[in-house]
Amino acid sequence: MTLYRTIQAAWILLFFFAVGCQPAGKKSPISAEGEALVAESAKLACEQKTLGVQLKALWDSVAVALDQKLPPDMPADERRNMLAVRNTSLIQMFEVYSELDTVIHRLVEQAGDQDVALALRLKENQNRIQEHEEVIGRFLSGIKDEKEAAVWTKRLTEAKHTSCE
Repeated sequence: MTLYRTIQAAWILLFFFAVGCQPAGKKSPISAEGEALVAESAKLACEQKTLGVQLKALWDSVAVALDQKLPPDMPADERRNMLAVRNTSLIQMFEVYSELDTVIHRLVEQAGDQDVALALRLKENQNRIQEHEEVIGRFLSGIKDEKEAAVWTKRLTEAKHTSCE
């Protein structure tokens, strides 16, 4: 009878041990949701940065092309102002614009069209970021442990500032 009780006790202990242990790689639902939010925060921030870089590069290329075509006797202040403008309508208001060739006119007009398209994409991405921030707010308010909430807040904030590749 003792051997029977010993085997029975061993099985019971083994059962409780197996039930009490979870695989090390298994994450809690909060952890999985938090990781997804961190990844989405980084993705949205990178998209916003990329669009900003594209917009800057667009107008920088227009400024370079304009600088090469502007008359050499153009007053320095007017030249500097025209090259600094990043808007098709404003560039077209400069008196010298009518004297420039059609290639530059097309370039400025195309840049204006691209600017509008990029601005729309920036706005759409900004709206997605705002919606995402609301989801983050709900996620963080659902975490009862203050230390855990602080850790997730820090991770989510850092995700917005990660380098994009």
